[in-house]
Order: sequence, then structure tokens, then C-alpha cells
Amino acid sequence: MTIHYSLRRFEILRTFLFILPRSPRVLTVVLILSAWPAFTYLSSKGAFSRTLTLTDIVFALLWMIGAFFVLLFWMFIRAKTKERMLSISDKGISTEIGRIKADYPWRKVKEIKDVGRYVVIVNRSGNAFFIPRRAFANAEQRIEFLEKLNQWCPRN
Repeated sequence: MTIHYSLRRFEILRTFLFILPRSPRVLTVVLILSAWPAFTYLSSKGAFSRTLTLTDIVFALLWMIGAFFVLLFWMFIRAKTKERMLSISDKGISTEIGRIKADYPWRKVKEIKDVGRYVVIVNRSGNAFFIPRRAFANAEQRIEFLEKLNQWCPRN
């Protein structure tokens, strides 16, 4: 079964924020990227050769939060909003956005959820697919899609 859809920039951010607590790998990368400016700030102030002050901690946290929001903004700007093709079969999931293609066997799928406005598929590497209702021609096609997902990936 194949569907075609595109995501809006805010939907892509929502996907990212949804998978962040569900993927230790993605969370670790985001924490490192966010902490790097804070670490650099503390190093430049010589904070590691003396006792940390409350001011050091507050400014480091502000740098970390700022870096996180810069990361979100960067994702917003770089979001892939082209039409996506997603196919499911007994072998797994195939997806394509422009020239970018990927295949995920069912053993790599971690979670499948129907969250109302979206069908969410999260794989073990932290990648997630948010499939909006508008990707389906009608409610029956969406139900058929969910039934096939549950048939081919029964652990969900």
C-alpha cells in the first residue's frame, strides 16, 4: 500500500519533539549539541579551574536553551516539505522524498501509534514518520493502512 503526502514545517518540528524523549540516540545528540555552547562559555570564563558560581550555571543553562532553540530554528528552515511517498508491505516500510530513498524492515520499527490527527511510526534509529490524515483519500483507506501496519508489524 502506497500513500503520498507532504508535511508542513511545523509538523516536522512536532515530529522531532515527539521522538526526542522516545529515542535515546537522538536525545543524546541533541543534548551534546545544546551543551556544547554552554561548555565553551564555561571554558572561556575559566569556570573549570575554580568553583562554579550560580551565575556560571545560569548563563550555561541560557546558552544551552538558546542552542536548543537555534537547532529547532535550523530544522524549521531546512525542513523537507516536498511530497513524500511511503509504501508498506510485508517486508517493511519504503519511503522516498525527491531523490532520497530509504527502506526499513519491520524488525527496525519500534513503535506504531494512531494519535488521532497522525499515524506515527518510529524506527529504532530514532527516525519517525508522522502521517497526517490528509495523506489518505478517506477514513476507510486510513483504517486499511492501520490494519496492514498491525498485521505486518504485530508487536505494536
